[in-house]
Amino acid sequence: MKTIRSTVFLAATLAGAVALSPVAAQTIAITGGKVYPVSSAPIENGTVLIRDGKIVAVGANVSIPADAQRIDATGKWVTPGLINSMTQIGLYEVGQVQNTRDDAARGTDNIAAAFRAWEGLNTQSVLIAPARREGVTNVAVVPSGGQLVSGQAAMLNLVDGMPTDMIVRTPIAMVAQVQNPAGAGVGARGELIVRLRELIEDTRAFMRNRAAFERAETRDFIASRLDLEAMIPVVEGRLPLLVRADKATDIDAALRIAQENDLLIIIA
Repeated sequence: MKTIRSTVFLAATLAGAVALSPVAAQTIAITGGKVYPVSSAPIENGTVLIRDGKIVAVGANVSIPADAQRIDATGKWVTPGLINSMTQIGLYEVGQVQNTRDDAARGTDNIAAAFRAWEGLNTQSVLIAPARREGVTNVAVVPSGGQLVSGQAAMLNLVDGMPTDMIVRTPIAMVAQVQNPAGAGVGARGELIVRLRELIEDTRAFMRNRAAFERAETRDFIASRLDLEAMIPVVEGRLPLLVRADKATDIDAALRIAQENDLLIIIA
């Protein structure tokens, strides 16, 4: 158990020394530990050299600049920071207190594609510091809710500051689901799949007829203008569609939709 704690502590040390000051120019050397690189064998008595928040050298014989801040990792493991790839950290605090929950949008007709979850991020969340101490340096914050489409996800770095300081990339995926018909406002899984196909088809029709839409000369669409605009990168294959699915048949349905429409897809 002591070894595990040493490992986690050092990952958190890296987050504290580097990620918490992403703008300041600095050089940091973590020395003396057993380094576990991503794609090569462990390095005994290794050094990890970080400059301006980015790793620039890893090895047993790394030259350390005289002005580098040194962190002694003797007797510990040095590992990459952990990534939580699907979380509501910073969006969800207390389940029974509504104004501490910013993880789910109401949307229109169970579609909230324009919802950007990270814009409601609570950077003072009491959950962020413990996660960082345990070695989690990056997270993908994903909107929750059972709607057909619940919104857009973002990749964040758990640094101190405002959301703009934490954002690594936005959006990283559009989040949908094919497992909960009631949440999508329909009665059966097959109907849910129909609505998802309809949303994709309507997005393409909106793209082709945007000028006519602005003149109110198109048929009604399944989603609002902002939601249709948010779906454009998905149907163009530039933004992955992250689909929540539990049953094998749900997964198969999601994969069929992706294949039929040439979408990038992630199964959650």
